[in-house]
Amino acid sequence: MQAYIKTMQEKGHELVGVEVPYNYYGHHGFIDVLLRKKIPDRDEWIVSELKSHLDDIGEALRQVHRAKMYFFPATGRGTPTDAVFDLVVEARVENERIWRENKVLLSQVPIRWLTVEAEREAQEVLARIEVRQAIAAISNAHRKAIT
Repeated sequence: MQAYIKTMQEKGHELVGVEVPYNYYGHHGFIDVLLRKKIPDRDEWIVSELKSHLDDIGEALRQVHRAKMYFFPATGRGTPTDAVFDLVVEARVENERIWRENKVLLSQVPIRWLTVEAEREAQEVLARIEVRQAIAAISNAHRKAIT
């Protein structure tokens, strides 16, 4: 959750709350992350449901839908253009497989893929190793060319 919040704050969004409780006609729930970005003449809202594992797609979609109904009970289907209700999913191989197998269902909500900090750090380390290996290979080739 922290990595997502940090990323969104870097994009100019302000954290309004985490685990924000709501009650929509007896359906209790929590909004994982509520963000706002101030834009001239309006606010842009992002209501995010975070999932580390996409093991129950139906429940994830219901959570997003209930949050939308809580914020916009009169319309239910129409959402103002300055509000986004999304599903934030950790970029894991298993989640990507589930997403591919259920694209039609999951197309009902915007999905943001989140690279977990540990994965991001691992990718940076691997990139540095690859650069070092490339430099070493160039140095070796240069030495061989000289001799």
